[in-house]
Amino acid sequence: MTRTDVYVGDIATIATGKVDVNAANLNGRYPFFTCSRAVYRIDDAPYEGKAILVAGNGDLNVKYYEGRFNAYQRTYFLFAFDEQVCLPKYLYWFLESHLGVLRDGSSGSTIRYIRRGDLSDARIPLPALTVQQRIVAKLDVAIDIVSELEQVTFERRRLFGEFARSWLAGVLERTGGKVEKLGDLASVDYGERVVRARDGGSRYLAYGGGGATFSVDRSNRRDCFIISRFGMSEKCVRYVEGEFFLNDSGLSVSTRDEESLRQEFLDRVLLARQAEIYSLGAGTAQRNLDINKFKQMQLTVPPVEVQDTIVAEYDAVSGVCGTAEQSYSHRAGSFRSLRQSVLAAAFGGEL
Repeated sequence: MTRTDVYVGDIATIATGKVDVNAANLNGRYPFFTCSRAVYRIDDAPYEGKAILVAGNGDLNVKYYEGRFNAYQRTYFLFAFDEQVCLPKYLYWFLESHLGVLRDGSSGSTIRYIRRGDLSDARIPLPALTVQQRIVAKLDVAIDIVSELEQVTFERRRLFGEFARSWLAGVLERTGGKVEKLGDLASVDYGERVVRARDGGSRYLAYGGGGATFSVDRSNRRDCFIISRFGMSEKCVRYVEGEFFLNDSGLSVSTRDEESLRQEFLDRVLLARQAEIYSLGAGTAQRNLDINKFKQMQLTVPPVEVQDTIVAEYDAVSGVCGTAEQSYSHRAGSFRSLRQSVLAAAFGGEL
């Protein structure tokens, strides 16, 4: 296959959007691309064409879209100069294959980001148009098959992950007990605000509502569940083992009376009701937990002996489901590797 390697910046325009994520409108007319994998909506669309969209920070990802759209100020979009030289879909598949390089070369310690030069200076193999067309056609079919396998695996993994929580919800519904508001039974304790430049260290990981961000030299939590307060995801309740620091993007919930409400029981109830907690978030592009509604949640509290039994049975069910979920996680990783192998073969001249 005869080809020439050229810079992406020589065959495509590279720009970023102009608006903040808060400009999103759930009922907007046009797609709004941010750095999230999800696509939001917005009321105006100043851009139109066959676009390749690249998240500039956070969860780096690449999308392809044809039509009118808008983009967040940290989202790059590329238009091929001449479709007789480089097909837009070919450029998209190349950047998809190049994503690992972009991730490895991204900057930033807390939030990873890519620079315009990371895109413009990327070298893309540019064969004849007929070869590009053949590669695009093969990749469209092959990656679609892999994506379907990934989706099936993800769904089965999700079902195993949800089964234990669904089991617990059913047990609680059948058991019954005294119904009270969460805020009357437990204290809601926010994390503390820290910034890397001032508070950064090396001893303890700092968590918000999601994963760890950076490290600090002091801790304020140990072996407990935390809940997202700002920037909620659907996985907004999680357990963190050992000593750690909780920043002000997250919160923890502690029983007021261990003799009437076991902490272990409360933790598992909150985990089982994760979807409900997520639904209490407000905001379009970024969901923030409505604390008042959260404290008003109704909890069914059976006698402590029943609570202890439920916790033991839940942990047994959760252990079995966890093993199955890990198996599907491993399988999902294999499909991701297959996806990258297919892309590497395409741009290595093997398709």
